[in-house]
Amino acid sequence: VCPSGSTAGTYGIAFSGATVNTAGADNDGNTITGYTITNVSYGIHAFGGASPASAANDNLVISGNIIGPASMGIDSIGSSAMFIRDAANLTVSGNTVRNISVSAGTERVISLFQGVAGGTISENSISNVTSSVNSLGNNSIGAIYLGAAVSNVTVSRNNIQSVWSTLAAGAGARGILANSEG
Repeated sequence: VCPSGSTAGTYGIAFSGATVNTAGADNDGNTITGYTITNVSYGIHAFGGASPASAANDNLVISGNIIGPASMGIDSIGSSAMFIRDAANLTVSGNTVRNISVSAGTERVISLFQGVAGGTISENSISNVTSSVNSLGNNSIGAIYLGAAVSNVTVSRNNIQSVWSTLAAGAGARGILANSEG
């Protein structure tokens, strides 16, 4: 997946409602594996339904993908490699995520934004993540983010290297942020 032109508002793979970035109920049992995704804003975007709980995206597997180009440049991912909201029993494993360059907004590489109940994030390789956004604390660039109402998720054996702010004055950068919004 490699569209041409600006990455703003583009998605490599999206599970959502009728409009991208809106809730979409019951995109259950999907597996995303073996893809190479570059030159998009969001690599993989999965936005399930929040209510009732059965509307969440159940049993989503994201494994063995390469998200981001071999070197930083015009094909870099511009926001999140993976954005997941309202999911149950999620598996994110064995992915290579590299060369993410964020210049607007508060983004994370693997973002379990909210409403994720149960799952595993393991054995992913995350490297060369930069941000030119002036943000600190919970809004810092981060490699793995577990946001509000994320529960029973195991994070293990991930390799995280080179997550930094490119601002001369400095800004926040985090490897893992866990349940930082309450």
